[in-house]
Amino acid sequence: MTNFRYSKSSAGYLLHKTSLLDGNKQNLEKNGVIAALYRKQPLRTHCKNCEAPFPPQSAPDFTSHSIDYYFCRNCEHLNGMHQDTAEFANALYADSDEINYHEAYTADETDAYQSRVSDIYVPKVDFLLEVVGSEGKTANMEVLDIGSGAGHFVEALRSRNIPVRGLEISGNAVNYGNRMMGEDILCQVEYKELLDGISASKASVVTMIGVLEHLAEPREVLAVIKDNRDIRYLYLVLPVVSLAIFLEMFFQDSFNRVLGGGHTHLYSRKSLAHILDEFGFDSISEWWFGADIPDLIRFGQIELGRASASDYVKDLWEQKFRGICDKLQSVIDHEHFCSEIHIVAKKRSF
Repeated sequence: MTNFRYSKSSAGYLLHKTSLLDGNKQNLEKNGVIAALYRKQPLRTHCKNCEAPFPPQSAPDFTSHSIDYYFCRNCEHLNGMHQDTAEFANALYADSDEINYHEAYTADETDAYQSRVSDIYVPKVDFLLEVVGSEGKTANMEVLDIGSGAGHFVEALRSRNIPVRGLEISGNAVNYGNRMMGEDILCQVEYKELLDGISASKASVVTMIGVLEHLAEPREVLAVIKDNRDIRYLYLVLPVVSLAIFLEMFFQDSFNRVLGGGHTHLYSRKSLAHILDEFGFDSISEWWFGADIPDLIRFGQIELGRASASDYVKDLWEQKFRGICDKLQSVIDHEHFCSEIHIVAKKRSF
């Protein structure tokens, strides 16, 4: 039986995400570069999640920010209609001069880094510990964090005295994260080394915080996790099909943080349940909260600027929404229509 939790205060998110508004033009341009590269990849013929074939000559269900998308009719996974090739993945996540994917997470100095850890990542750790602790499994718990980026989640685990090892493809992110933490906790790996690291790990918990949706071959990674008998729990944080993707369709001149850039596909509630079941996991706890209403506020601010609205009107828009932001978001969260899910799943046999 799955336990559910909903919503949280948007204060920490709004504090650390001011660049989404201030850097709208630059973020859009960066996503445009990624979209142009993605459109050069071969067309997808099968669902990325369940591998069901697309009907011949399938028309896209919609287009957003120049990318065509198609919902799998078998598992309801939202697929970009091109493939995530090795070339595409390397251009994004290796240390590319053209696309610095980790730039937003490697610009902070120590105080700002630790503030981000405390405000955003420690609550994620506490949710994990609460769930695993309810099963009496926190004693001798070790974590393998896949796709650690600059190590914010790893540092949050360390703040709770949880042994952790982090694996990351980007050398720049690893060097930055280790410098921020003052210790070589993160390890830079190639993709094959990532798979080997999962296979050899003795950790009882594998975490992927905003990672599963970026993997070129998520099924391959999940298969290795399934085959490792020491791994008992899988903790995923990922964007999902939500109100936010519709808002992004409506506001094409605003930065698309949920569906765009490295997010070439999205899990729906059904497609996520499908993939977990296929690889032998059951959801035991889910925390649904998103930033769909903060996105709407941001999109409105951008449109008011384009309409040359006065500062008075801009302030009025922001002030009115700030007071009801969390209330509106909570309604969306409870309908499982929000932009993000935290899910702890337990392996059925180990």
